[in-house]
Amino acid sequence: ARQVNGCEAGVIENTLISANTVVEIEYTRINYTVRFDSDGGNYISAVEAPFETVVDLSTKVPTKAGYDFAGWYNGDSKVEGSVSLTENITLTAHWTLKANQKADYQVIFWVEKAESNEYDFLYSQTIHDAIVGSEIKNYPTFDSTKLSDIGLDEAGFEKPDMESGKTVALDGSTVLNVRLNRKIFTVTFYVKESWYSNWKIQPKLTITAKYGADVS
Repeated sequence: ARQVNGCEAGVIENTLISANTVVEIEYTRINYTVRFDSDGGNYISAVEAPFETVVDLSTKVPTKAGYDFAGWYNGDSKVEGSVSLTENITLTAHWTLKANQKADYQVIFWVEKAESNEYDFLYSQTIHDAIVGSEIKNYPTFDSTKLSDIGLDEAGFEKPDMESGKTVALDGSTVLNVRLNRKIFTVTFYVKESWYSNWKIQPKLTITAKYGADVS
């Protein structure tokens, strides 16, 4: 049977063909499905319907806390009003952040270990009512008593190192890490061979280590 776009030919029974034979072929439209990816919004049911069925998108409007719905997209192309089913497709929701949204985020301070490049948790702090979508430019005032509580001195550390590029998420999931790196010190040994000679550095005895490291 001749192929018809979007249709499936029915079964033809064996027929003896003569000069006046007419063969009727019934075509059935193929069902296609449009699925909806709401990208964090509420669930929108898929629609399965025959070829060229027009699906009205005005009734397919998802919601998402803190965002305004900005339309359905097929890849990079916005789909307006309706969609005709000529293939299986997935439409993805786009969203626009509502103005003046606020959320909390966590700041975690980490202290470098003396004997390795790993870090130990020092303490955390919650920052309240930050503007959603804004980049975090600063960390809160560091509480040096947290170091003294574990027998360390703030003078033995460099200025706290804050990770960059963090923005405040609406769901409060943002975590800003601030690391305290230990200063590196060098112990140099000198020797004086006699009372009238100059002091000489002993390179083989020089020790370079991080603050708090055991150099015994």
